[in-house]
Amino acid sequence: MKYIKSINDNFSEGNNRKFEEHSDYEIGDILTYREMVNYILDNNLKSVGEDIDYNEARDIASASDSWKLTKVKLSNFDWVSDSDYNNPSEGAFPIVTLDGDEYEVLDGKHRIGMLNDKNYEEYPMWIGEFN
Repeated sequence: MKYIKSINDNFSEGNNRKFEEHSDYEIGDILTYREMVNYILDNNLKSVGEDIDYNEARDIASASDSWKLTKVKLSNFDWVSDSDYNNPSEGAFPIVTLDGDEYEVLDGKHRIGMLNDKNYEEYPMWIGEFN
């Protein structure tokens, strides 16, 4: 089943900023290192307001040999961000590594904070295990 839920479901009428649906991916899909580099570049992900370039994308993707799209409980992350902020990367799934039961967010802290602000319980994230 394709992932259909969108953060837009919780946005008020009249607020036309939304998290876009990613019907190209299903929970359980796996990306290789190379596919993750392309995912990062194709989604124009940002780092401190600047586009992530090819070398930065390679550095992020190299944290794991493969990345699995997994629903993650947002209670694992304790930060909150203003969900009204116009986040240019808001349509991309966060990229997170997992070491035992410890998560490290490589990209998407602000998006996760926006989800927490909207009281989401879980959301798909690309999970990689440390190399």
